[in-house]
Amino acid sequence: MQKLKEIKKRIRSVQSTMKITGAMRMISISKLRAAQGNAERSRLYCDGLRDIALRIAAKSNGEGHPALLLKSNPKKATLVVIASQKGFCGNLNENLFNQINHFVQMMEDRGTHMTTFVAGAKGFRHFSKGQIECERLDVGIEDLLVKIKLEGICRHLLQLYLSGETDQIFLAYQGFESITRQRVELEMFLPIWVRESERPKTGSTVDYLYEPSKDDVVDMLIQKTLRSTFFQALLESWASELAARMVTMDQALRNARDVVGQLTKQYHHVRQTVITRDLLDIVGGAEALRNQQ
Repeated sequence: MQKLKEIKKRIRSVQSTMKITGAMRMISISKLRAAQGNAERSRLYCDGLRDIALRIAAKSNGEGHPALLLKSNPKKATLVVIASQKGFCGNLNENLFNQINHFVQMMEDRGTHMTTFVAGAKGFRHFSKGQIECERLDVGIEDLLVKIKLEGICRHLLQLYLSGETDQIFLAYQGFESITRQRVELEMFLPIWVRESERPKTGSTVDYLYEPSKDDVVDMLIQKTLRSTFFQALLESWASELAARMVTMDQALRNARDVVGQLTKQYHHVRQTVITRDLLDIVGGAEALRNQQ
């Protein structure tokens, strides 16, 4: 009887866990569609801003804004990591952290000193325990003040770059491809730069008309590009987090159902054994009484 009670208790415990994982799965599903749509739509805006900035840089003949020019022989670099705010995401964060560790080690081997900023509670908790020094960025896609905070963060990062405190700034996050596939993205944030083969072709030597002035337009464009790039990374990371959590909770539900099924079979087997033993005791006792008579 004691074993039956233990099996019943385990079944109730697993069923309780199933309710929690099921609720987390449904919450992720309800949020994922909106997050996926936002990330996909934002890519067009972000790519358009970057394209305009690079077209202006192509017209500058190497004398444009410092944020558009690649520095030679960088000795100091900054890495901005965007990790998940919560857990239960499978190996999503682990893959990101492994790539970051390899990247930091590669940069250190080249003689480039790295400083790190981390957005996301899971990321800060991981790096604060390791050998990589980091500073926390208190910003997330569900934060009501996310756009205000982003403006301050991007302004601070731009100032670090323009003042020479860092020569390069990189963004590391989980890019969203599909519900079952996320990829680690490690891209240059500052300067706003891409490979020569990916640069837009101006097709003309005629420059643009700027209003009120070229410097004002370029400054505004750079700030908007940085904010949109960072915001896009937050959107991609958030969609990836929801997708990974949904898949993880779905797998946990299937595993829990299997465990409940196995425990139920075990319960019936033990129960049948107990019933059979009791019946044998009853029959044996009756037979003993009959022999005594």
